Amino acid sequence: MHGVAQATMLHEHPFEFMRLGTALERVGQTSRILDVKHHAVGPTLEEEEEESPTEIAQWLAILRFCSGVEPFLKQRNAAPSGKSVAQFLLFDRAFARSVLHNLDRTLNFVRLVRPHGGSPIGRRSEGLVLETRDQLAGMTIETVLAEGLHEVLTWLVESTAAISDALHDDFFDPEPQVQTAA
Repeated sequence: MHGVAQATMLHEHPFEFMRLGTALERVGQTSRILDVKHHAVGPTLEEEEEESPTEIAQWLAILRFCSGVEPFLKQRNAAPSGKSVAQFLLFDRAFARSVLHNLDRTLNFVRLVRPHGGSPIGRRSEGLVLETRDQLAGMTIETVLAEGLHEVLTWLVESTAAISDALHDDFFDPEPQVQTAA
């Protein structure tokens, strides 16, 4: 579907909104998929702990769900660990389904669909995306593990929902602008 849209749609606002929605959905879904591991078997992200073959298989399954096995293995020569998979899915800006990559894309698409000339339309959406992206970009995997993987992932899911609500309010159900008589 994306290939047909890319080749046949006018690359105007509807097309950019479609791409914005895809990027934002990937932020939320990658966060949820990574959190599944936390809820299913608990955190096994400490480097000192040797992960069992079952845990490694679960991390590979998480990567597979995100279409990330091959890209992950191209960057790393060792078996996946909880820490390395979480770092890859959250922070790898070159991986098309990582959270940070898709926050960058979401910000780009919001800026493409916002009216030019200082219009307030979309300002709130852009601000929320920028804040979320900058906050995540300022973290490391060590920061995430110290704060708690589940807590950071929950924050990302909640931030994604807030961004979605702001996009709806800004672009699809805006407050009417009242014009005052001079």
